[in-house]
Amino acid sequence: MIRNKSLGRSLLWFIDFHKVPRIDDSRLAELFAREVLGFLVRRELLSPEWADRLLSWRHTGFSVHSRVRAKTKKEAERVG
Repeated sequence: MIRNKSLGRSLLWFIDFHKVPRIDDSRLAELFAREVLGFLVRRELLSPEWADRLLSWRHTGFSVHSRVRAKTKKEAERVG
């Protein structure tokens, strides 16, 4: 389960990890950053130029930790 807490409860991101092949955390963080920034651009809350600029930074501010996995929906809800 992935949850972006900094954007508030209205923007929650969930991935059912037991159905997705293992992905390197750094690659998953990049995908997550692109999805979040794309969402903000589509809502006109961020310009495409700023999104590109953020993605070009070495440290974008996004991180992922996928080593601990919830086995059930109830476990995922308790963690999130």
